[in-house]
Amino acid sequence: MKNTNLVLLLLYTALIASVMNGILFFYSQQRQIENTNDLMTTSEIVLGFTKLLSAVKDTETGQRGYIITQKAEYLQPFEQGLQDIKKLQSVLNSVIEKKYSEKKDILRDYLDKRIREIQQTLDYTKNNKRYEALKIIESGRGNDYMNKIREIFSQIEAQESGEQYIKKNWLREVLAFFAVVNITFVVFVVMVLIVSIFFLKKINNKNQSLVETLNNQNQILEKKVKERTLALEEINNELITADEELRQQNEEISQNNDYMVQNQIKLEQLNQAKDDILGIVAHDLRNPINAVFGLSNLINMTLEEVTLPPKKQQDVQEYITLIAKSCEKGNEIIQNILEVGELESPYFVLDTQPENLIKILENTIKLQEIYLQSKHITIDKKFEHTEIFAHVNKEKFARVMDNLLSNAIKFSFENSTIYLNIYQKNQNIIFSIQDEGIGISEDMQKILFDKFSKARRRGTKGEKSIGLGMSIIQKIVHLHHGNIWVNSVENKGSTFFVEIPA
Repeated sequence: MKNTNLVLLLLYTALIASVMNGILFFYSQQRQIENTNDLMTTSEIVLGFTKLLSAVKDTETGQRGYIITQKAEYLQPFEQGLQDIKKLQSVLNSVIEKKYSEKKDILRDYLDKRIREIQQTLDYTKNNKRYEALKIIESGRGNDYMNKIREIFSQIEAQESGEQYIKKNWLREVLAFFAVVNITFVVFVVMVLIVSIFFLKKINNKNQSLVETLNNQNQILEKKVKERTLALEEINNELITADEELRQQNEEISQNNDYMVQNQIKLEQLNQAKDDILGIVAHDLRNPINAVFGLSNLINMTLEEVTLPPKKQQDVQEYITLIAKSCEKGNEIIQNILEVGELESPYFVLDTQPENLIKILENTIKLQEIYLQSKHITIDKKFEHTEIFAHVNKEKFARVMDNLLSNAIKFSFENSTIYLNIYQKNQNIIFSIQDEGIGISEDMQKILFDKFSKARRRGTKGEKSIGLGMSIIQKIVHLHHGNIWVNSVENKGSTFFVEIPA
């Protein structure tokens, strides 16, 4: 055990020495790479300045040739020189940006002044002001600018050369030191490996005796494994039996599912038959109701020609009014039943076009004006814009707004306020209507949008509800690929929201 620990200690020591040697080697390589990069940067700076000065020279040559000869052919090297200066200046700026940012700004200033001066002489020459152009050249400012540029170049070149000389000497010393350290590490690792091999031979002899012991124990273990395998086979047989029982149960479940699907199909057929019957009944009821309504009008007209006692006259007039209202209510119910059938028909297609929702809502408010006045209710409109357009069916969407507004009036107390709002949120348009009425209980909210819902109550002035309106408007909203929902608290009012794509 002691020999093993000693071998491990030696091997770990050799490993650590190798890692340290690798780190030192990596460090020296990085320094060499950095030094090479610095040399390349210096070369880029020198080459960039050389090319820049050459481009300026080409520009000056084109300038002088044009001023002397006034031939347009000299403008080509001038324009090419300007393009080269812009490219070289951009490249040079990126190279000296970090180390020589201050000199970069000065260099750019002098270079811009020189280019402007050359451009000015050409402009004077083109405008037949050759004397003014020659006067600018003779002033010597251009040479001063170029001397300043060359001076900056010389300063940067001298500084780069000095730094490279220092870095080369330092790197030479570092590499010599790393070479000595590397040789020392290699010798140390070789010695460690020799000692480790000696101790490993001793350990190997001990391991052979351990192998014989392990073989004996392995035979005992194999016997136990065989016994355990037989036990597991018995358990596996029991699991197979249980799996067969589960398979039979799954088959029974599958048969039950098929039976449920058949029942679902029958229910859908019965539901369709029910809708067809409702449509037929609605159509057949409309004629006698309209006949009763017409007869009530005839009685009313006849009553104007007959003289009755005042009390009798008043009673008959009230009866005729009740008959007319009942006929109107019956026609409304029939219309709702027919509309439900139309919206739920698989052949119904909703025609839409861009409509101004603000205008539709304003028209809806006008239609309910008398109802609002009768209960002394005010409307508070919160519209962000005067026009908000969406693809809707004008007639159907007006039905949604009219139904929600009439319900808000119906369940609002007198002298209260109804708040209307239309706004755009992301890619959707949201219409909300909030009242201060009797509110809706949580139980009623769950069935509010059901067809023939039992969530029916009288309004604050005894107005009756049919039970189909909310189901119809929800269907209309869904046909517009929208959504409708309500937030309500009893005795504190309700807020309905309609959201459709913009």
